[in-house]
Amino acid sequence: MTAVQAFTTTGLIGIEVELSIPEYDLQEYLGVDNVGYNHEVYDRFVIKHDGSCGSEIVTPPIPAAYKGPEYDTLAGMLRLVNERGRSTNDNCSVHVHVGVEVNKPDNVEAQLFR
Repeated sequence: MTAVQAFTTTGLIGIEVELSIPEYDLQEYLGVDNVGYNHEVYDRFVIKHDGSCGSEIVTPPIPAAYKGPEYDTLAGMLRLVNERGRSTNDNCSVHVHVGVEVNKPDNVEAQLFR
């Protein structure tokens, strides 16, 4: 079994867009909950603190296979930020998390680290 065979994708992704804007300013711009720094998954868009850049817009888990309304919502949020003259710096990035299920939990460590 290869490492790829140990996992199955769920078809969901989560997107984090880091911005060089204090999280409380971003919350005010967008009217989205600021949940601070944590690794929780939410069923709505949230603002999180990001230690490398300042803040990030985090999507809920969204289907990767189609362009649903969540993508339009994210694009609209980024337009609002841009209209206020705020953006990113060299420390900021975009992260895409891919949902996976572990098929063989007893074998995962061996597959990942061999």
